[in-house]
Amino acid sequence: MVNMANMSAFKAQLERAANRDLKAVMVEQKINKLFHDDVAKSDRYGLHASAILSSDNDFCYREQLLSLFYKRDTGKVFDTKLLRIFAQGTATHIKWQEMFKNAGWLKCAEYTHFLPEYDLCFTPDMETNWKGEPLFEIKTENTYAFQKSGNHHAKGEKQLNFYLCLLDIPEGYVLVEDKNTQEIKIITVKQDKEKAEPFFIRLREIQEMKKLFLSEHEVPRRKSKDVNCKRCMECAMRSACWNIGQGRIKLPKELRQATEYKAKD
Repeated sequence: MVNMANMSAFKAQLERAANRDLKAVMVEQKINKLFHDDVAKSDRYGLHASAILSSDNDFCYREQLLSLFYKRDTGKVFDTKLLRIFAQGTATHIKWQEMFKNAGWLKCAEYTHFLPEYDLCFTPDMETNWKGEPLFEIKTENTYAFQKSGNHHAKGEKQLNFYLCLLDIPEGYVLVEDKNTQEIKIITVKQDKEKAEPFFIRLREIQEMKKLFLSEHEVPRRKSKDVNCKRCMECAMRSACWNIGQGRIKLPKELRQATEYKAKD
């Protein structure tokens, strides 16, 4: 199936090519390919916090359960423009992590924790050596969103509180940077287990579903009846869910062992 995001990008390049030399267009295509190569997905084991924190409309128990046993598809494909924006966000993360490291404040950055009781992987942006070892989550916004949100960042606060509860750390901070002006604001987040409980319920329910899958090979119902709907087309477990395409290719057993070992390092 033709990817519409890539087709739109290709059409835009053709339009620009009318007013530019062919060599420049070819160089642009070569550079753009770097962004897509960089996000190529490899096999991984474990649930990821971002999926557990998704909205009720987006969250799918079937998708999460199957991800513990089968290989992932490519899933949602982003256009090059959006990938450049993601890369800029990554560069901002690296900037602050280097500054904290140089100041002697950084315990670790982008360290992936694995909790085997939940089969869960999660990666705080920064863990500090300050008193209480508070965590930091780094977010970027354009000037309009930065000013409109005031002293809040709903997504960042929800994510950080979940991490605080998982690691039993009393508080942390969301560092929000205006990507147009580099102005920053710091939002204090205190551990709130009540707010995080809906996500722990999801984790516990997935573990019960895992037991049932291993004993009876039962899986939750699909969220959609249409394999070609937008939600299914963007789902990384589409082939395993509908048993189409590459179908249900099992993850190697060594992958879980490697995940657990890495998390203990």
